[in-house]
Amino acid sequence: VFVSGLFYGGKRFYNHGGMAGKKAMLCLTLGGRTHMFGENSIHGPIEHYLSLIQRCSLAYTGFEVLPP
Repeated sequence: VFVSGLFYGGKRFYNHGGMAGKKAMLCLTLGGRTHMFGENSIHGPIEHYLSLIQRCSLAYTGFEVLPP
């Protein structure tokens, strides 16, 4: 749970966020087959979905986001 004022808010965001100096990485599995995610696939590249979590949640609160 990211608490406003502690992890973000005011001038606390991105490199000044409450988690600055810490690293985060997403690790997940999918039930789909390989043809479902990627360039020219049904759903498109998985990076499009992950970028919202990586940028708008993790990086916003100050984490250095590592590639999944």
